[in-house]
Amino acid sequence: MRMVAIILLAGLNLLAGCSSYVYSGTFEALDSFGNDREFQVYWQRTDYAFVYGVANGPVSLRTECSLNTVLFEDSDDGVVFRRRENDQAMSVRPPGESDALCGRVIGVDEISDIEDGAGTLELASWCRPMSNRPARAYLQGRDDPYIVDITRVKSDEVPEPPTCR
Repeated sequence: MRMVAIILLAGLNLLAGCSSYVYSGTFEALDSFGNDREFQVYWQRTDYAFVYGVANGPVSLRTECSLNTVLFEDSDDGVVFRRRENDQAMSVRPPGESDALCGRVIGVDEISDIEDGAGTLELASWCRPMSNRPARAYLQGRDDPYIVDITRVKSDEVPEPPTCR
């Protein structure tokens, strides 16, 4: 009997399918080298019917004219951008923030906590590329968070990166 219930649930789930959404927004700011650039934030969310719930991808941040993608991922510290080998911490880091972090999505503990639908997202950035290593530009660190207007589109396609002007 249990096997029949599992098969019925799996069949219902396949019939119901899933819905995929892309959340994205763009904004202009200085990159880590002081150049005016367009930045793009996006993440994907898939709502599975019945059993599986919701799955979110990381919040990705792309910089115009750079192949560098910064990922803000779920962690015990919230939705954070962890410092990488070529990242250098800056003095703009708020008191109490770990040196292992280069940024965060402010006001949420998990990506699933980000408001469903259109709205705004606050991003903090506190690092820069190390000056003694080859580097790719990304969002310049600063005291105040960046505010990004976000839209939601029903799609499973990742948006095109910002074009180089």
